[in-house]
Amino acid sequence: MPSPLQKIARKIFSRFGANRVEDYGQGNRIETTDAVFKKCRVQFFGNNNRISLEPGALATDLEITILGSRNHIHIGANVQYLDGDIWCSSDDGVIRIGEKTTISDATLTLTEPKMSITIGRDCLISWKVDLRCGDGHPIIDQASGEVINPAQPIVLGDQVWLAAHVQVLKGVTIGEHSVIGSHSLVTHNIPAHAVAAGLPAKVLRENITWHRDAKNLPPLPDKG
Repeated sequence: MPSPLQKIARKIFSRFGANRVEDYGQGNRIETTDAVFKKCRVQFFGNNNRISLEPGALATDLEITILGSRNHIHIGANVQYLDGDIWCSSDDGVIRIGEKTTISDATLTLTEPKMSITIGRDCLISWKVDLRCGDGHPIIDQASGEVINPAQPIVLGDQVWLAAHVQVLKGVTIGEHSVIGSHSLVTHNIPAHAVAAGLPAKVLRENITWHRDAKNLPPLPDKG
């Protein structure tokens, strides 16, 4: 993964250039029909990988590195992915981002075969968010030879809000309409319509929802 200084340099120089695609494999493709894919760097090292953007999507200033084969990165209609990194170091992985989701400088990481990160529709993912469904290095029980830290998929439901500097680890499902507070580490499932925060994140409040625009809040109940 790029260092902080490399990311700063990449962002500065990307302002003055077009996409940079380096393809060292075969059968790799980028599909951007009626979408905007600009100032991105893509490196394909495996074969038959696919990056697809649905109509109305905008992806800019991304660094996408795919070391394996047969991976699929799908960016849904009217998604805005404005900065960040996508890293696929194994085979047959899927990253799927639902329509109308907004992402600002997030890192999505697949490190083991057949893993997936699924982000629902109309989600809001803030600065320096990190989602990774594996540890990247196996930990093995010496007696049995069993891998004790296997990768697991990550799922975000529709309209999930991850505040700045949130990290979501392997095997986590976050239910729809939930909010994760800034600088939280999510290691276990979070139910729908909940606010959670902390290290590790714990549910602080339930039965909530949220709105993108504070100007369109519903009227307050009459307490008189």
